[in-house]
Amino acid sequence: MRDLPILLDRLEEAGGPADPVPSTDGWELVLAESVAYLVDDQRRWHALDELRRVVGRSRSGSWPRCAGTARVSRRSSAPMGISTT
Repeated sequence: MRDLPILLDRLEEAGGPADPVPSTDGWELVLAESVAYLVDDQRRWHALDELRRVVGRSRSGSWPRCAGTARVSRRSSAPMGISTT
């Protein structure tokens, strides 16, 4: 483990800095992966934005439970040009 900082520095030198983390909220990261599983990051975060638009968030910032979540998830994560509705 002592070599980890050195290895990370070498990795950054070779490939550039890592992309910024899309969220610092752990639950939101898990939710994004669940909403749009096995798609690229752009589609995943687009799907999460759509979920926010449809479902909303409470004042405390928590995500409500609703039946529309599955519908948004299926539509947003479908391959381009394929409708799931």
